[in-house]
Amino acid sequence: WLEPLAQHPPRRLEAEMAAQKEGSSPTMFGIPMKWVSLLMLVAQTVGVVFMMRLSRTAAVEGPRYLNTTAVFFSEVIKMLCSYVFLCQEKGGPASATNLVIQTFTRSAAENLKVCVPGCLYTLQNNLLFISLSNLSGAVYQVTYQLKILTTAVLSVLILGKALGPTKWGALVTLTAGV
Repeated sequence: WLEPLAQHPPRRLEAEMAAQKEGSSPTMFGIPMKWVSLLMLVAQTVGVVFMMRLSRTAAVEGPRYLNTTAVFFSEVIKMLCSYVFLCQEKGGPASATNLVIQTFTRSAAENLKVCVPGCLYTLQNNLLFISLSNLSGAVYQVTYQLKILTTAVLSVLILGKALGPTKWGALVTLTAGV
């Protein structure tokens, strides 16, 4: 009964290597991280829309918070998280701070180039609060996802990119499915 194992050691080795490959991908509670990331992204997207809508439409006593304050503090939190990740990547706060200083003081022209999309992003976030105050969550989500299709169409028209039928089909499915 041991003879079949001795005759096929490459198959056994391949099976062991495949098992090692499966075990080497990062997991959380036995679930591959790509699925954990996808589920967290979906939960975050739905949660943000739900909480923003609830906070903008619920009856409250006194004045409501300002949209600009919420956008500002969300960006501050993102900046702090990014700095923590940079500290971890660079081995400490000293080297991370040095890198940040070098990056920001290198070229004023480069900083201005980044400011334009940053200002547009801030405007977009403020408009999102206004839209959630006036639209239902479903209508908001569908129209918000139209930005993906709009970006694809403009990249074809303005930048001359070519998208194949598979990509167009995926874009239409994504837009229709949301």
